[in-house]
Amino acid sequence: MKITIISGSHRNPSQSEKVARYIENSLHSQFDDIEAQVYSLADNPLPMWDQRVWEDDEEWNATLA
Repeated sequence: MKITIISGSHRNPSQSEKVARYIENSLHSQFDDIEAQVYSLADNPLPMWDQRVWEDDEEWNATLA
């Protein structure tokens, strides 16, 4: 069985990725027939997301004003 665990945080490092890695390691240690992998949005950002929106970026503030 193949399982993909999605870490939904865009920040690196993040607590959600730590939890995802813990789950991945737990699955590998408990089950021999499972392929588990973590897909991290920090390493694979969504193109529609821009962290600067939340960081008081001057360019975004002007755009949103």
